[in-house]
Amino acid sequence: MPFDLPKFADAEEVLRELLQARYPGVAVVSATGQTITPPTIIVRRIGGENDGITDFPLMLTSCIGDSRPASNLLAAQVQATILNAINDSVVLGDGSTALIDGSIVRVADHPETYDNPDLRVVTGTYELRLRRPKVPA
Repeated sequence: MPFDLPKFADAEEVLRELLQARYPGVAVVSATGQTITPPTIIVRRIGGENDGITDFPLMLTSCIGDSRPASNLLAAQVQATILNAINDSVVLGDGSTALIDGSIVRVADHPETYDNPDLRVVTGTYELRLRRPKVPA
């Protein structure tokens, strides 16, 4: 395999761009400051591997709403968006395009229905399948 292939896309940027396009009124970030204003989705790469052709990042999403039910709803919407992102192209900040070949749920969110204001973070873990990005000509 040649060594001059473009590097894999930043999986956090790919997921942030995908979710921000779908939820324009929601802050989609990889890090927060001291104050978090709901609704917010936090995305982080927590592991993964690649086979030289496809990157398999393990992604953690944390959804924070105004209440536990709002967080649960946002987490369910995020899960549906990620699972339906098959053959989706995501344009990144540098002008390159990352292709999501698919995704799977590793750990589903926790859909408790009670409203406990102290437990508003609902997490999910996903594995994405990302091709190397196409660089602009």
